[in-house]
Amino acid sequence: MSLQINPRSRFNFRAQSEPRFASEPLDNGPAGTILARPSLSFIALIGGLLALLLLILLPAVSAQEKGLAAESHPLWAPHLENVGTLPHTDTITIEYHYPPAGGDTSWYNADPGPVIDVDFYTPGLEGVQYRLSESWYDIFEHSCPSSVEAYTATWAVSWTLLAEGANEVDLRMRGCGGSWITHTYTSGVSGFRFLKDIVAPESQASSPPHATISPVSVTWTATDTTSGIDQTCLWYAFDVTNTWTGTLECQEGISGTFSFTPTKPGVYYFQTIARDRAGNVEAGPSGEGDTRTEVRNRFVYLPLVLRAYTPPAPDLSASVKRAEPAAVNAGERLTYTIILTNNGSAPANVTLTDPIPAQTAYVPDSGQGCTYDPGQNLITWTETLPVGESHTCCFSVQVEAGAGDNLVNIATASDSYHPIPVTRMIATPVMVTNGGFETGDFSGWTEGGELPRSVVNSGPYEGSHHLLLGDSSRCNTPEPGQPGDRVASVRQSIYVPNVAGALRLRFRYRIFTYDHLIWTDGRLGDSLDVYVGDTLALRANYQNLPNPAPGCDDLQDSGWRKSEDPVDPTWIGELYPEALDVSEWKGQEVEIRFEVWTRWDGYYNTWAYLDDVRVEIMP
Repeated sequence: MSLQINPRSRFNFRAQSEPRFASEPLDNGPAGTILARPSLSFIALIGGLLALLLLILLPAVSAQEKGLAAESHPLWAPHLENVGTLPHTDTITIEYHYPPAGGDTSWYNADPGPVIDVDFYTPGLEGVQYRLSESWYDIFEHSCPSSVEAYTATWAVSWTLLAEGANEVDLRMRGCGGSWITHTYTSGVSGFRFLKDIVAPESQASSPPHATISPVSVTWTATDTTSGIDQTCLWYAFDVTNTWTGTLECQEGISGTFSFTPTKPGVYYFQTIARDRAGNVEAGPSGEGDTRTEVRNRFVYLPLVLRAYTPPAPDLSASVKRAEPAAVNAGERLTYTIILTNNGSAPANVTLTDPIPAQTAYVPDSGQGCTYDPGQNLITWTETLPVGESHTCCFSVQVEAGAGDNLVNIATASDSYHPIPVTRMIATPVMVTNGGFETGDFSGWTEGGELPRSVVNSGPYEGSHHLLLGDSSRCNTPEPGQPGDRVASVRQSIYVPNVAGALRLRFRYRIFTYDHLIWTDGRLGDSLDVYVGDTLALRANYQNLPNPAPGCDDLQDSGWRKSEDPVDPTWIGELYPEALDVSEWKGQEVEIRFEVWTRWDGYYNTWAYLDDVRVEIMP
């Protein structure tokens, strides 16, 4: 048996323990394999009255994680105390491996998902648990003495249970009829370390109240109490327009000074934006920022005449950029529009560059007023923009099925006059990840339950894949008379953006059943249940009261149905449209959950297909 702790690309960690016998050699096998070689030491106590046999397994791992070699070391190889006919020599080995970069020095601001893989192939194991904040949580639980021929599962520490900062996670297990055995770590360390930081840093800028047209010194400080400051950037807005523009090169450290060169007289507002090592970014610039400086002309005094001269110059500061829609679901299309405007006193020799955002792909032939460069994967436009005129560039991108978080797009326009180009950035939130299951797997979702669940490609509502919840292979379960409720479920925490208009959860579903929603005695039977947070939004299945369940000779098919369809008493038991309106969650995260239940016994299965899960922005 073995409990393997595997790295993932988004979450690197390191167990705080060392091999028991670091001096013994390690066998290195091909990439992705684990070679185990036991080493036995016999230690005799003085007097020869007692012998202690220590069995130590020293496995080694050679793996590849995105081209980086990984290491593996044994953590724990205890003997389990079994009862009955099971042998007393069953041994559990816990081992870990991690990429050489990252380790426990990497901070994270979002749930990395499953990172620990549990595998064992011999009987005798009754339970595996992990401890966080002095509480134990089950990873695996088994009723002895029945044997387990093979068991594999993916496990992740609950992201919501992790505290801000460094978290230590311990592991323990027990054999059939035995006691819990907890791994003894290196002195001074209590377990695996997980580093969490979801709090944005803070920064403050300061500038003189008055200055002439020459470099203005803008000093700054930044603080972050958890992962520390990564970098701090300076933004400015000119006069009352308050169109904020990123400028200069971002600086590292916790304090420093930016040297800003004004282009014309007027009032300049400054604000710094800090980012910490976990990727949390301070709120964007707004209002009058942190500080302001009034910039005045230098005057030339001639006899009897006071003159001020400002040379002709282009001005692209009024240029804007927008994205439609304001928020998207994975798999949807997003359109960007850039309007360049020259409000200066001289023509602008404009060079526009706009890289295609990560997690998206350019839609062929969608560019208007600009050109797509496939070699560099960016949008370009180079022309002379006369005084007082504007130019519009728009293009579309297709969001990848597995995209998540924010889609960040940054356009830069230089005018060949000012040393600092005009920059416009838009971050578009992704609401539902892989809602059409077009990745062919459960990317973005967490699955669970006793009933089967899989991503299939037979007859989806749209696209090429959809989700199957429940057992579609037979009318009855292998043990139909066994009492108890069984469920297959998927869930996902989604971010509801703070955009104009109402937002509604929408999905497509199709139910097959040999059973019905309500038993003839009034008990709740099989159903498809949909939850937003802890609120039931939909409960559906075939209803044919007062008649009994259809049975194995009469399979019922609801056909593809829409969540926004009106109530159909033949198939819908409970529908709460107000629960599907997720507007109350704007600016927050909420979990959506889909469950298929077979209740009371294993007779007459029910299963359902799910597709096209998304959040719609209503007009």
